[in-house]
Amino acid sequence: MGGFPEEHSPPGLRRGESPKIKSSYVMRSVTSEGSFDLRPGGVVEHVVISGKGAAEVRDLEHGASIRTASHKGSTRHSLTDHKSATVRVHVRKLSEEEEVDAVVFATGTTDAALELSIEDPNVLVNSELTLHACATSEESALEVESASATVIYKGEATIVSATIQGTCADVRYVPPAAGQYRFEVQLQGTATSVNSTQHFDRSGVITTPAVESLGQADCCVISPDPIFQDFILLQVSGKGTGPTTAGTRRVVGSAVLVGHQSEGLPEDIAFTKHILNVDVDDDGTWTADLRMNAKWLSHRGHDAKSAYSLRDFQLSDTAGAYITIAAASSVHASAPHTLSLPKAPGSVTDDMREYSSARPSPKTNARKMLQFLPHQKLLLHGHCSGGTWEPGLNRGDFTYASAYANHHQSRSNDAFAQEVIAWSETIVGPDGGCGIIAHSQGGMVAAHIKTYYSSCLDRASVGNSRIIQSVGTPYQGTPLASLAIFGDLFGYECELVHDLTLSGASAWLGGIPNSVRSQVWYGTTQGVGGGGGFGGLFPSDNSCDIRTDLLLGDPEDGVVEKERAILPGANYIGHGNAHCHNSGMKYPPQTENPYWNHHLDVMAKF
Repeated sequence: MGGFPEEHSPPGLRRGESPKIKSSYVMRSVTSEGSFDLRPGGVVEHVVISGKGAAEVRDLEHGASIRTASHKGSTRHSLTDHKSATVRVHVRKLSEEEEVDAVVFATGTTDAALELSIEDPNVLVNSELTLHACATSEESALEVESASATVIYKGEATIVSATIQGTCADVRYVPPAAGQYRFEVQLQGTATSVNSTQHFDRSGVITTPAVESLGQADCCVISPDPIFQDFILLQVSGKGTGPTTAGTRRVVGSAVLVGHQSEGLPEDIAFTKHILNVDVDDDGTWTADLRMNAKWLSHRGHDAKSAYSLRDFQLSDTAGAYITIAAASSVHASAPHTLSLPKAPGSVTDDMREYSSARPSPKTNARKMLQFLPHQKLLLHGHCSGGTWEPGLNRGDFTYASAYANHHQSRSNDAFAQEVIAWSETIVGPDGGCGIIAHSQGGMVAAHIKTYYSSCLDRASVGNSRIIQSVGTPYQGTPLASLAIFGDLFGYECELVHDLTLSGASAWLGGIPNSVRSQVWYGTTQGVGGGGGFGGLFPSDNSCDIRTDLLLGDPEDGVVEKERAILPGANYIGHGNAHCHNSGMKYPPQTENPYWNHHLDVMAKF
């Protein structure tokens, strides 16, 4: 990258490959009263019933019957004592007024698993996507005999065809409109080991948004920034090639500005990336205003007479898994001869090194206060959460701290970040400093703020060394985010947030640079046994919640698996025992450990 100091190398939006979502259960979605059989493979081990409805589970081979409690929530039953290969589940309404809306999971002793992935995670409206579903096993030779798939969009289910190829099946689908799509896939077949041949039945769920493309960028005009001194606007315009809905799209914009001098080769001047709004007209035309520090131009010896272009221009939709909605490998850029540039600095300054130094603070309606607290530790809760940090705050675990409290909400990382910034200005004012101590999605939100926005995090100057600290954050997503059981864990309706799914988190994480990750400190926990931050004083049983234990790989905290809580490039605090993700699980919540809370409090920079 010509002309880029190492710390200013453009990270772009490195979208990770679509992660493989692995499941070892058979699942049925139930929306009406009735009976059905489940035969996961081998001996049925466990049945989990989640959602609204009363159910009876019957062992067909031995006549045993267990009734579930009639309630809204989740119940797990162990059937290993019955040694049955098939169970029948009968589901009925809780009352005449309330419809059935439940999901039933069953696991068996056969080790077959199902892996789901989307070939290209950039899913666009009216463009075909391909979903791969593969049966895997470490102990048996598998043969897939049947495959089926259902896509659910805005509550409507459509059966789509699945083509079997060896131990895999491909599902192809063209999303007709923008929005969230949920695919439920089922593979059935046989698993042959040295001793026996057994039937297996596996189900999986994968979700993806589809977004409207804005097509190619076709021109760029460089102009002075009317808001930020010493900045320029790279005003890129284009027009969608297909159906495009008029309105405002919130996107991540990125590009490299290239200078062309008559006596030399093209030179990369600087990279910029930040969040902005793009207004789309009725005819599909749009303009995106990218900000860039103008000192880079004068520092590289360029002026209004130079010729310019943009390289690797890209817009990615923040509400749609950071799918690329507009791009161009090269765009000509024109600059008016009246363009005034700042005096060339003698060396690269700190504000130039921050490629997002033009990060605007979102417009807020911060209430007027007579006096702000100049420095505070901000305690952030997570997705659909209640009062996560308040017990510790009331107990005195934290000093100079304020807890954010917009509870029981579902929102993307970007929407959540804007809320937090607006709230922070009511606490520390427009010039105060802060550090963030976060739980669950709150940790992703803190990293998002530091990457894309100007905020009080940039003005942290007192205390110790850690600006962002988190516990139980699914930096790489959680398998539960795509499943209906997710809302039942918290006792209320939780809408799907794609940023928390495996594929959504992977796409989001691709935009978080190492310079931000290195400022994050994070920890993980599990039930008991295994890791040792809190002792190992309990029997070796790391299950936090018997309902989610079937769906997560060990070790896990009831919602987040340890391996998916890892933030590459960040600082790992450690792994603790006997604390779970949230209240209502087998052990106390992660946020109510006084020892860990004190540690986070003392180490915070704010």
